[in-house]
Amino acid sequence: MKVVIFCGGLGTRFGSITKDIPKPLIEIGGFPILFHVMKTYADQGFKEFVLLLGYRQKLIKDWFETFIDSVNDFTLDLVTGKKSYFSDNLFDWKISFLDTGVASNTAHRLWKARHLLNDEDFFLTYADGVGNINLEQLLKIHNKSQMTVTLTAVDEPSRLGHVDLEGFLVKSFVEKPSSRNGNHVNAGYFVVHPRVFDLPECLFSENSSWEMGPLAHLATSNQLAAYKHFGYWKSMDSERDRDALNEELQALHKGFSLFNSYE
Repeated sequence: MKVVIFCGGLGTRFGSITKDIPKPLIEIGGFPILFHVMKTYADQGFKEFVLLLGYRQKLIKDWFETFIDSVNDFTLDLVTGKKSYFSDNLFDWKISFLDTGVASNTAHRLWKARHLLNDEDFFLTYADGVGNINLEQLLKIHNKSQMTVTLTAVDEPSRLGHVDLEGFLVKSFVEKPSSRNGNHVNAGYFVVHPRVFDLPECLFSENSSWEMGPLAHLATSNQLAAYKHFGYWKSMDSERDRDALNEELQALHKGFSLFNSYE
């Protein structure tokens, strides 16, 4: 299965920091938060990624192009230009970099990637939330529910989208509510069936968000399910969140792995 990641936003809450780098490249424990998100999937066997790029996309492309060199020892033949690696930090990942426009909102970014998804279920997430999500369990709930989309719900007070659950069925979805009527929020780890692209195209307009467009529509149509995650999860929406993540995760960082297990 492919893993699609939203990577194109402006990250305006980070002020001057995101004038120089895109939000997905903000470092946690010495590596971009995007890398940690991707490693969560790769650790569990999902290593084919589609990055939905926009703002300062070249920096993200450049980071991955230089990453392998930065973490490996190698021999370079200056005559042939051939490079031979002789250390063990090679990553068998396949990454597609897709320009989805600087001004696009998330639903429109996803719409632009539909030709890369091969009519198969796919994972979808953001480049700013980390957790020890058990992806096999998430996928199991998705397959059992036969819904169009399954989201990951966490029990945590938050300014993020509120999820009203009835069993595994999402009865309503409200993005960033002014008050909370329950205790489940959207953690941003989804499994998506390709029939999502059969929804009205207006839900994927340039200004439409994934949450207020397709997700809200699916909730009212009883086509949005939820997997309840009880382990670690945290989003990075501000410098304060970044500092908290560094404090919490840097101590756990061993090599390239943040988590010992996925719950």
